[in-house]
Amino acid sequence: MVDLANKQSMSSREIAELTGKNHKDVMRSIREMEPAWVKMAGRNFALGEYLDANKQLRPEYHLSKTECLYIATKFNDEARAKLVLRWEELEKKAYDFTNPDTVLQLAQNWKEEHDKRIEYEYLYRNTANNNLLDPESPQPYRQKLCLTQSPDPR
Repeated sequence: MVDLANKQSMSSREIAELTGKNHKDVMRSIREMEPAWVKMAGRNFALGEYLDANKQLRPEYHLSKTECLYIATKFNDEARAKLVLRWEELEKKAYDFTNPDTVLQLAQNWKEEHDKRIEYEYLYRNTANNNLLDPESPQPYRQKLCLTQSPDPR
């Protein structure tokens, strides 16, 4: 599953492991069901890659909870139950505010997003004014701009 900073998803490899199916069979099921999903949801499943034991890139899907449960309709009752219970476990773990690690991760994510927003607002404001090197800008950001900004070629 992807960490808290990103949208939660489950890989096709995790689905295969959880349900006791071969990954190639899970991939085939996903590919077979994708056209109907695209027709109804208007989007494809997210296709990614992983390194296998031989250090070769192989395809894998990353499915949201809804997509995963849609694919599970292809499986038997026991496999579907395993997927539903796994998602329940992941959701409880993701939002367990009694766990200090969860709270720390959420706080770090919030701070990173906040810092990015401040930098983007500064950049937008000063690009519009054509004043990227404003002496009143936050020092670390001004240094980044100075290091990455190339001189005008005119």
